[in-house]
Amino acid sequence: MSRGPDGIISLLNFFCKNWAAFIYKKLKMKPFLGRQSKTRRS
Repeated sequence: MSRGPDGIISLLNFFCKNWAAFIYKKLKMKPFLGRQSKTRRS
């Protein structure tokens, strides 16, 4: 692992990308799951 500013920046970039993808998936799944639960109940 490289220490210093470069290592921290690459680590932050990696974390931000993963976090953005995680939130994106959650947001995309929420309306889908909501619709499914509604159709099942009615």
